[in-house]
Order: sequence, then C-alpha cells, then structure tokens
Amino acid sequence: MRFRTLKDLTSLPVERIRRQFRNEEVRCVLPARAAVNATEALLVATTTALAIVVAAPGQPRGRSVTRWAPWDVVRADEAVESTSGAGDGSHHLSVRVDRLRFDSTLSGKAGLKAMRDFIGFAHERRSRLAVRP
Repeated sequence: MRFRTLKDLTSLPVERIRRQFRNEEVRCVLPARAAVNATEALLVATTTALAIVVAAPGQPRGRSVTRWAPWDVVRADEAVESTSGAGDGSHHLSVRVDRLRFDSTLSGKAGLKAMRDFIGFAHERRSRLAVRP
C-alpha cells in the first residue's frame, strides 16, 4: 500500500507524513492500531527500518511522532486472517515490534495484497539481516 491510497483509511495527516519520508525508500505503508490503547498508527516499511507514525499525544491535530525500529525486532504474522476465502472480505494482520503489537484490518483484494506485501517485505528484511557477516 502506498501513501496515496491511505486517505480514507486513517485520520493521520497523510500528506504531511508522506513528505517526511520523501528521502526514504518506502516499500509499503500499513494503517494499524496499537493493541494496548487503540492509538491509530501507520507502519512505514523502508529498506533500512520500520517507522511507526502515531498522532502526537497532547499536540494539535495534524502533529505526529515517528519512532524507528530495526527490522530484527519486527515480527509479522505468517498469514493474514480473512473473513472470506475469496479475498473480498475483511483481513486482519498483527505486527509485533519488540513488545508492542499493532493490528491492521483492511478489506478487499487491495487490503489483502497490502498485507501480503508487508509480510513478504518484513521477512525479506529479517532474512537479509540474518545472513550479514
């Protein structure tokens, strides 16, 4: 999923966040919610690390905070849970970042593709890190 497809999936300031990543190689973006407090988040997968963007607590609307996590602490579920076998239903994915869990729910074939892309990229990054000398 790319930034341009997120406008109806999040209340976070997508354009402002997109500009923040203009010098990064963004591979996919996944809207999610923190499992602990249901805070809205964007999981931004870059080649170097995972960025977790959340609304800045106590700040005016439109402000966000970005935290970076190395790929070796990111764990995505192996498979997407779906309510429909054909791919048209609702899809759910859990992503663990160290001790935090983020849950993403998207619908349709585009949502399923976005989740599978995220899983594939996360596994590729972790594998690549594991074989480094």
